[in-house]
Amino acid sequence: MDVTAGVAPSAPAETTAGFLAFERETTVARVVLVRHEDGPEDDRVVAFFRAHGVLPQTIRPFLGERLDDVDASVVGSVIFGGKFNVFDDHKYPFLRHEKEWAEQCLKQNVPLLGICLGAQVMATVLGAKVGPLPGDPGEFGYYEIVATEAGKAYFPERLYVAESHYHQFEIPAGADHLAKSELFEHQAFRYGEKAFGLQFHPEASPSVFRRWQQDPGKFVRPGAQDRAEQDRLMNIHDPTQHAWFMGFQERFFEPAVEAVRCDVRVNPGCGVRYTGGR
Repeated sequence: MDVTAGVAPSAPAETTAGFLAFERETTVARVVLVRHEDGPEDDRVVAFFRAHGVLPQTIRPFLGERLDDVDASVVGSVIFGGKFNVFDDHKYPFLRHEKEWAEQCLKQNVPLLGICLGAQVMATVLGAKVGPLPGDPGEFGYYEIVATEAGKAYFPERLYVAESHYHQFEIPAGADHLAKSELFEHQAFRYGEKAFGLQFHPEASPSVFRRWQQDPGKFVRPGAQDRAEQDRLMNIHDPTQHAWFMGFQERFFEPAVEAVRCDVRVNPGCGVRYTGGR
C-alpha cells in the first residue's frame, strides 16, 4: 500500500478549494460506515476514528442512500446493527445491497467489521444460517462473554458487553469461533485476517444504550434484563468494554487509519493520496 499524505492548507477557504481539486485528481481513501438508524453518531466507532483524525463516510441504505461497488478507495468498513431481520431482504431490498457490499469487501480483502445485524449479514454471505433459538430468548443488557481458545488472541477470557438481539448466526464454514455467552453460543467469529463478526455491541456508549432503553419492546423477551440491572452492570463493566473495544479497533483498523488522515476541523471527508492496493 503506497500512501502519500496530503498537506492541509492553513486557511479554511484554501483548504476547501484544495481538497476539492485534490479529490478530483486522486482516489481518496475512505472508511465506510453502513448504518440502520438515523440518529446521533455518538458511538465508539466514530469516536475512535475521530480521535485518529479520520472522518468516515456514513451511508444509510434503509433511507435510500446508495452503496456503490467496493473500489480501491475503500480501506475499511463497518456494518452496524439495526431492527431489520437479515433474511427479510424480500421486504427490505436494501439488505441485498448490503450483502453485496459485504461480499465484495470479503472478496477484496477489505477490513470489515460486522456488529449484530452486520455480523449476520456477513454470516449469511458466507453461507451460514441466522435465526432465533428455541423459546425465542433474547439478550438485552450487559452479559458476560467467554473467549474460546481461538478467541483468546482477541478477547480477555471473560468480558461483559452490551447486547441487544434475539437472533444468532451459525459460525460460517472456514471461520473461527471466538466467543460465547450463557444464552447464545455464537457471539463472535473471524473470517480470514480482515473480517470479524460480533453479535454484541461494544460500540454502544452509555448514551447509545440509554436511547435503546427507551424502547419498551426490548425488555419483553425471556433473557432480557430489567433497567435497574442494566444500569448497575453498565456502571461496573462499561469502562472495561470501552477500553477493550478501543484497543481492538486500534489493532484492526490501523491500516485504514494510516490510509486516511483527516483534519475534521477543516477538511470534512478529506483523505490522503491512495495509489496502491490492499
